[in-house]
Amino acid sequence: VVGHGLVAQNWDNDPALDDFTVVLTRHPEGRPSLTTVTQAGLIAYIGFNAAGLGACLNTLPAPSRPRGVPHYFTLRDLYEQDCLEDAVDSIRRARRAIPANIILTTPQGPANLEVTIDDIHILTDPQSGRLTHTNHCLHADLLPINEDFPELIQSYPRKHRIDHLIEASPESLSVESIKDALRDHQDHPRSICRHSNDDPDTGFWQTVFSV
Repeated sequence: VVGHGLVAQNWDNDPALDDFTVVLTRHPEGRPSLTTVTQAGLIAYIGFNAAGLGACLNTLPAPSRPRGVPHYFTLRDLYEQDCLEDAVDSIRRARRAIPANIILTTPQGPANLEVTIDDIHILTDPQSGRLTHTNHCLHADLLPINEDFPELIQSYPRKHRIDHLIEASPESLSVESIKDALRDHQDHPRSICRHSNDDPDTGFWQTVFSV
């Protein structure tokens, strides 16, 4: 909703990183104050600023390159902006090393940015004002990428499940109903709220925090 937004996510990672996770608030001169959930040594991550920009981030399996700007730095610059257009421009300026997905709440409404190393594809939903994303490409121009990269931690069923939970409460969507969705345990341990399991590649990943 324009002028009133909410952005939320689970963060799935190796729980060994818990001791290094911090909530950091900065007050730069001449720029919006910002609060970010990050890890020691990373300049910025998931967070929001005083101008009404909030960002959640998740991995997007897609081509990468060995040299370039990590998304921690592009996010730090994003938090110095005050509108969707400038936020997109701040990411576009960087020669990016890796892809990422960024869901934004902005003064102009919600937007989902599928950020590849070469471009930014923007998804919006003016009708419902709601966007969801897991760990695969949704923009029509990027769908072929999904065929070249394996599904990451059951991305498709988690997208289907979160959409079902959000659509089930169209008139009562709130902080509490979103918390309920993020702690959902259908298909446990490979659920939206993820627990360690026997997957040989990502079974050690767990939901370590929600924002």
